[in-house]
Amino acid sequence: QWKGFPSLSGDGKGQRSGFASSGGESEKERLKADIREKQKEVAQKETQLEDLTVQFLSLLQLLRRNDSTSTETVNQHRIYLPFVLVSTDSDNTIECDISGDKQRAQFNFRNPFELHDDRETLNMMGMFRTDPDALKELLPAHLVSFIKQRRSDVVEEDFKEEGV
Repeated sequence: QWKGFPSLSGDGKGQRSGFASSGGESEKERLKADIREKQKEVAQKETQLEDLTVQFLSLLQLLRRNDSTSTETVNQHRIYLPFVLVSTDSDNTIECDISGDKQRAQFNFRNPFELHDDRETLNMMGMFRTDPDALKELLPAHLVSFIKQRRSDVVEEDFKEEGV
């Protein structure tokens, strides 16, 4: 014979205690806190997915750009990975020492400077921007709708391939 729902307070007696009791209320609050925590985790994962998708699009666009350069100007217009850009004032004095095996370089700056990695630089260049048809070609359908919702600057209706 069925005796009812187990207790939410965990006393093991098999008697149901409703949400009106103090044990039920604390359990309800704990579950609500768990839901809020999981929602934060989902939001963080969505942000990570957005960043990785934009980075992926940038790299694919860079590959397209590098493939479209003619063989005559390969070394002049191709962008090779990885790279780091150094930004500083034009009047800054920079000393550069490169090891004999060209595996290490040491820079000494007299004034402040900024370093930008390849991911950041490609993002600043807008390499992630593409037209709607290319976006559908580059990404799976569920990522296309996701990135369109999250980033309105990815899809450009008047995108020109030459501008990349």
